[in-house]
Order: sequence, then structure tokens, then C-alpha cells
Amino acid sequence: MPWPLRLAATRPVVVKVFHDEFREPFVEIYVKTEGGRRLVTSIEVLSPSNKTPGDQGRELFLRKQRELLSGKVNLVDIDLLRGGKHATAVPLEQALAACGSFDYHVSVHPFDDVETYYVYPMSFKEPLATIEIPLLPGDAGVLLDLQAVFDRCYDEGPYAREIDYSESQVIPALSADQATWVTEFLRSRRD
Repeated sequence: MPWPLRLAATRPVVVKVFHDEFREPFVEIYVKTEGGRRLVTSIEVLSPSNKTPGDQGRELFLRKQRELLSGKVNLVDIDLLRGGKHATAVPLEQALAACGSFDYHVSVHPFDDVETYYVYPMSFKEPLATIEIPLLPGDAGVLLDLQAVFDRCYDEGPYAREIDYSESQVIPALSADQATWVTEFLRSRRD
């Protein structure tokens, strides 16, 4: 064979790997059964994609929510986002009628009472609520201090190091009342 050889390029095999854009946090509580285990409670923490119309994350979230609501599973939806389209299981109109306005909320739906939703409305200006996580009928619920969980995640996570809060824009924008409150709160923390 004469040198140099003229070789044809090897054709690659194209492999596309689709990654979830956001990590969708959730916690599931199971009980041990004779045949294995049974899902008792699902705790869902809403992400921006869950509250964005047309987003695949929203469609997947709502589908999972419908499946959980149709089964014998307690559902806890935690919405700590001020923006986006309502996505917790409790109907928004009924929640607003019963609670008045709120900045954040948690919706707890026990599987053994299909018409009942326990709503924990929360204000921007107050610490996050301590909520009760339902278990099986007859079992006492478990208390979950959302403010303590949030504080721990913030303290242990990269947020303080990686986010420049002096340059960050709050989305959605704060109302004038909220902006004034934040300014006074931050001033009091520096003193």
C-alpha cells in the first residue's frame, strides 16, 4: 500500500441525552407492608417550572399531582414562590376565600378526606410556618418547621457565597410596602 493512506472519516453515532433543566425536590414517606412498602405521604416543593404555563415541568408536576390525588396518598404541596401560575392541589379561589391573600402557602390534602385541604397561608414579613405532615389514619402527624428547614438549607448551601443580593433583582418585583419592609429589616440586621 502506498503511503500516506487516504482514509475516510469514521462516522460517529449520535447520542442525545436530555437532562432535566431543574432538580424537582420531593420527599416520600412509606410504610412497610407484608408485600414491601406503601407510599403514605408525598411532599412536593414547587419549582419555577411547576408554575410556568407551557413548561414541561408543570405538565409533569400536574400529572403526578392528579395521580397522587386519585390514590390513597396524602399530598403536601409547598409553594414558597411569589410568582407564577397557581399549582398546588387546593383550588386557588377557595384558598383565597378562606385565608385571604398570602405570599406563600402550603396545601395539605389527606387521602382519607377527599373534600378537605389544610392550607397554611404565609406572609412575606413573617417566619415560615410549622406544618403538620399527615401519616396513616389513626397515626399522629409529624410537625415540620419550614423556617428551620429553610434556614438550614441556606446556611449549609452556597447561597450566601454565590448570590450577590445587592445586585440581584427580585422577580416578581416587590410591592412598595414589601420593599420598604425589606429595607428596614436589612437595616435592623446590620445594626
